[in-house]
Amino acid sequence: MKEDYLQFAWRTLSFKSTGLRTRGGQALKIIDPGIQNTNQGPDFLNAVIRLGKMEIHGHIEVHMHGDEWFRHGHHRDPMYNNTILHVVYEKGEQMALRLDGTQIPELIIASILDPELLNRYQMLRRNMDDIPCKGLMHTVPSKLMHTWFDALAVERMQQKADRIRASVGEKNWDWGQAYFQALAKCFGGTLNGDAFEYLSAFIPFHLIRKYHDRLETVEAILLGTAGFLNRKHMLDAHEKLLKSEWQYYKRKHHPQAPEPVSFKYMRMRPASFPDVRLAQLASFLHHFPEPGIFSDAKSRSALRMQKPCPSSYWDSRFRFAVPSDVHKPKLPGDTFLHLLTVNVLFPFGLAMQNEFGQKYMNMEEWKDYRMMPPEQNKITRTFASLGFQAQDAAGAQGQIQLYKQFCLQKKCLNCAAGCFLLAGEASNIQR
Repeated sequence: MKEDYLQFAWRTLSFKSTGLRTRGGQALKIIDPGIQNTNQGPDFLNAVIRLGKMEIHGHIEVHMHGDEWFRHGHHRDPMYNNTILHVVYEKGEQMALRLDGTQIPELIIASILDPELLNRYQMLRRNMDDIPCKGLMHTVPSKLMHTWFDALAVERMQQKADRIRASVGEKNWDWGQAYFQALAKCFGGTLNGDAFEYLSAFIPFHLIRKYHDRLETVEAILLGTAGFLNRKHMLDAHEKLLKSEWQYYKRKHHPQAPEPVSFKYMRMRPASFPDVRLAQLASFLHHFPEPGIFSDAKSRSALRMQKPCPSSYWDSRFRFAVPSDVHKPKLPGDTFLHLLTVNVLFPFGLAMQNEFGQKYMNMEEWKDYRMMPPEQNKITRTFASLGFQAQDAAGAQGQIQLYKQFCLQKKCLNCAAGCFLLAGEASNIQR
């Protein structure tokens, strides 16, 4: 038995709720269990109960043991002065008191809990699968699950926007620098993202913006900071040009030199090598240097129709100064651009909207989000095998959020699917 289960039982009224009496013997009727509070203060706010013939409005506090009221110091906290009922699994030595010494009615809930509901809850808690309800999920209505995925997609997008805003704060509210470093991390991918982000911190974004109309200069800044332009002799004309641009940049701006980084190449497709990704990032910044630019429908269309392509030098190379037999433009793939949009461009637009109140994320943006194909990964494939194929990018993001924030943490009592399986419906789920 855990307190989160008692909160779930109270929230969903999953117990015998007729003929209730308080510890003091008063007749009790629950009119409204209130709204669950995830912040500091009582567990449920704005509840309504009837004690005897008196209707009372206020807050509810839930504890495993009645004495926890005093152990937690609630009797000295004015935030709990409007508590109208103390719900406990086991009674304590004395009933709860407010700051002014008045006694709070108490409901002992142990004997009225539904034992079958408790058994189902404990079964989910004990299940060692990464998705605790994997064997039961086929009984959850498809409409409920897809509605839940949509809600979680919005939550996941907002969390990404919040992280971006926190990153901007760490950079003295330089939105351009935060935009640049978020882009760099995404272009670096799973294996080299941290290295790309580290290197980008040594490149002032105002200089990228200054030189963005000269692709070779931006490419030289990125490759030079990464250490690719340190060799003495360059054989190709483009390599010599880049080195010349890098030397000019260093003489004029005196950049701080980062510690050397070791890029990863093992178990990676050549099209994702860090050399190519840096060139693609340079091209992206050449075309789209301003944060929030994707609030413009023309910019979104340009990204889809005219992918940022590196200079022709890279047509015959996957690694800098290493010619390849393959000769074709190194365009970023659709899958990568979808990841970039979902993980950086849309969240950044939402963060700017939250900060400045501008329409960086309007209905057209969300329409584009929903029209994008779903991400394919281990998580989305798992849900597809359970009968819930992600229908678009938003649905896939919702599945990732469900898996990481609920399934792995066994927060079944806060999940729409878990509530349905435990209580037979999910209308009382509160986000």
